[in-house]
Amino acid sequence: MLVLLALAACSADEVCAPGIQEECACPDGVPGAQACNDEGSGFGACVCDDGPSGGSGAGNAGGGPAQAEPGQPPPNDTSAPAGDASAPRSFAVTHLYVGQASFDSSTPSADAWKGFGYDIDHVTTISGFSNHCNPNAGASAPNVFPDGDDGNDNSFGKVLLPILKTAAATTTSDFEASLNEQYETGDYSLVFDLPGLGPEKSYASVSSSFFQVRERAGNTWLKAPESFSGGQPSLQFPDAYLVDDVWVSGRADGVLTIELAFAGALTLSIHHPLVTAELSADHSTVSRGIISGVLDTEEFAEQMRLSLAAIQPSFCDGSAVEGILNQIRQASDIMSDGTQGPGTCNGISIGLGFSGAAVSVGGFAEPVPPFGDPCDF
Repeated sequence: MLVLLALAACSADEVCAPGIQEECACPDGVPGAQACNDEGSGFGACVCDDGPSGGSGAGNAGGGPAQAEPGQPPPNDTSAPAGDASAPRSFAVTHLYVGQASFDSSTPSADAWKGFGYDIDHVTTISGFSNHCNPNAGASAPNVFPDGDDGNDNSFGKVLLPILKTAAATTTSDFEASLNEQYETGDYSLVFDLPGLGPEKSYASVSSSFFQVRERAGNTWLKAPESFSGGQPSLQFPDAYLVDDVWVSGRADGVLTIELAFAGALTLSIHHPLVTAELSADHSTVSRGIISGVLDTEEFAEQMRLSLAAIQPSFCDGSAVEGILNQIRQASDIMSDGTQGPGTCNGISIGLGFSGAAVSVGGFAEPVPPFGDPCDF
């Protein structure tokens, strides 16, 4: 796996790596972008300002009657009452979608990433990059900057997912399935806790938070101590609401942490998270959930270095690991605070999907020993 990640190259039978994008020429002379198809046999149509979108992804979460702006969650119904906490729920993730396939199909698609996420920077980018931050580490703007459906920002799915899938190809034929094994076995999950929820379809405010859980027994999970501070979840959603049974967290000032079962363990520290999910009528399950936010480029690069070095110490330094980290930096498409502006892009937008079910939450699991630097020797 590490060799493949270092190479990040096409196989002998491929013209290009599936999902990878390259610059192409538009009729007006402005650069566009084209993506390699699922089979790696060639590139699709050049996407220009007025060209085909190529999208076949999931679409944003929350398809209820509330009218949402493109690339944004449904707005709050401020005339609704506040959540009365009469029917609280804790929803644990049962499946995490990383952009390999859409909500509606298990068939992998190079375009699936386009339907996951939200328009973080409020700029729909196709081929005009004048108001954009500058590419990082020598990246090509047309390769990295074009958005997904409705302006969705998700460079993780567009640029990094194909690299991670290629790296994991020696150990699994289904990358997303391998990441979901820990959710299925009850070893690990993510919980969106809604203690302020009631039985109605809309609430102008709902007390909500997020934390990680481990060691499921039946329908009961134990809380991960690292997600808590002073006995309370570290990540709170003070602006959360429910509209037509779509829960919206509001953009939070905090970090949503996910441990991916990749290269041992790879931490995704998602800054400024916005989460949405469709609740079933009885509030027993959630579907078409979306997690949108920003990875700090250098923070994520360091997490990747630690994960690789824990498996193979030769990845502590040298040209091989630097090549991998450079590919991560090249995925930067946004500023780390979620905006666009002058300067070099130092953030990587990310959009994930999830489904889940109501669970019980018990006490705390045993703390996980701190993960030290394997290169500190």
